[in-house]
Amino acid sequence: MRTRHLRRKNLGLTLVEIVAVTILLALIAGGAIVAISGQMKTARINTAKSQIGIIENSVSLFEVTCGFKPNAIADLENPPTSRRCKGYPEEGFLEKGVPEDPWNMEYNFAKEGSKVRIWSNGPDGEEGTSDDVRNWETDDLQE
Repeated sequence: MRTRHLRRKNLGLTLVEIVAVTILLALIAGGAIVAISGQMKTARINTAKSQIGIIENSVSLFEVTCGFKPNAIADLENPPTSRRCKGYPEEGFLEKGVPEDPWNMEYNFAKEGSKVRIWSNGPDGEEGTSDDVRNWETDDLQE
């Protein structure tokens, strides 16, 4: 009889053991969430850089085909209305259209002389802040 009583007592976990395991699992999950969120931010920035590169390539292809640079990012999707472009492809220069940035905003586009500036306002959605992702260096603005 005595052995049977001992076996029943050892079958379950105490409340302290359950709480300890729960706390450990919460700490592990919290650490994983912090690590993943940092990776997500980096992935979004890298995606924006890649998309800007694709748009830049489309601008170059537009210039070679049309003989001039686009005035607006929309000129990469639809023929420009300001000037005629011979050889403008039916699907435009961006087959899937101009993508949204990773924060679901439109890319900004500005033609400044011979340069084309393309940028995303970044995670905060505010233009001109340090988290903007762009295709030029700050020093380039002095040129």
